[in-house]
Amino acid sequence: MIISDLLSINNFIGYGDVFLYKKFFLVLTLLISLLITLSVVSATDINEHTNQTNNQTRNNNINDYNTQNLSSNISSMDSKSLSMNRNKILGIKKSKEVVKSGGKIKIRIYTSNSIKKVHGYISNKKSYKFKKSNYGYWYYYLNTKNYKSGKYRLIVKAIDSKNVIFKDLTYFRVDNIPPKVISVKSNVKSIIAGNTFYIKNIADNTSKKVFAKIRGSKYYFWLDDSSNKNTKYKTWNLNAKISYKEIGTLEIAIYTYDSVGNYVKKTIYVKSVPYYVEWNNTVLLNNPIKVYYNNPKDNYQKSINELSKYVSVFEGYAGNDYTLGITYNNGIKATRVIIAYMDPFVVYHEMGHVLNWKWTEYQCDYYAYKRTGYWIL
Repeated sequence: MIISDLLSINNFIGYGDVFLYKKFFLVLTLLISLLITLSVVSATDINEHTNQTNNQTRNNNINDYNTQNLSSNISSMDSKSLSMNRNKILGIKKSKEVVKSGGKIKIRIYTSNSIKKVHGYISNKKSYKFKKSNYGYWYYYLNTKNYKSGKYRLIVKAIDSKNVIFKDLTYFRVDNIPPKVISVKSNVKSIIAGNTFYIKNIADNTSKKVFAKIRGSKYYFWLDDSSNKNTKYKTWNLNAKISYKEIGTLEIAIYTYDSVGNYVKKTIYVKSVPYYVEWNNTVLLNNPIKVYYNNPKDNYQKSINELSKYVSVFEGYAGNDYTLGITYNNGIKATRVIIAYMDPFVVYHEMGHVLNWKWTEYQCDYYAYKRTGYWIL
């Protein structure tokens, strides 16, 4: 349209005007180009601005999303943390970790004040109802009667005022296995009252206490630490004396305990010999135990007087001139006794023969022992 109009104008104007027309056309072309350029630039700026705005919006959205996710994660973590902290069972304590069957364990449960009930149960066992003490904790005395050796798990349930249940657990062990005793030996076959005797007891490492019972009295062993290095066994020693007069076979019961009260009993038997007397060097024995009378002559004379009621008593000394012993009339009834040792035990021994002529030497010794309180080897 514009070009046709320009041609029409050119038909009415002259050559000189043609130059002006061209000039005008050139300017118009430049203006149109400028407008197009400006339009493109403006559109580009708008697009860039739009992209920036969109990017900013997208970034903001991403940031908001991340913030929300972070907030959600933090909230979730806080929720888990709070959930963990919501357990109102604050602690469990036991009086013993290990016990033998029949022993009792006091179990204490510490909770928040909102807890109204506490129960405990063990697999294949009945449930237990805890009581609340005046100090605020819950307790129960668990009796392990008939429990077999092994590890047990006690599950604790605490119920608050809103009937929300909280759980926790603890363990304890039952040990019914006594120590193993390897050997028990005495250093002597005969124990003389007043002399020290020794017993050695060897047991495994679970042994914690050893003692012997002799005629109802206890004698405790001591642990020999020097012999227990780098070994699974312990050596226990007893150095003791028996101060009473006892003859015959002596029973010594030895008890070896572990830390929870399990024990094993071993019994040994030794001969027991009471005191004997050395008087005026007439009883010659190796390392005798000397027991002196307050008035030895009176005790000796008393025994002589007692024997004289039944037979004739002749005092003398041991040697070729006199024979210690009893003479019988026709082998039935004793008629006289020769006493060569100035000792009441000897006199009463002979009296045993006089009164009971069929007694053995041992029976006569026992008769004398009952009256004098000592024994001559």
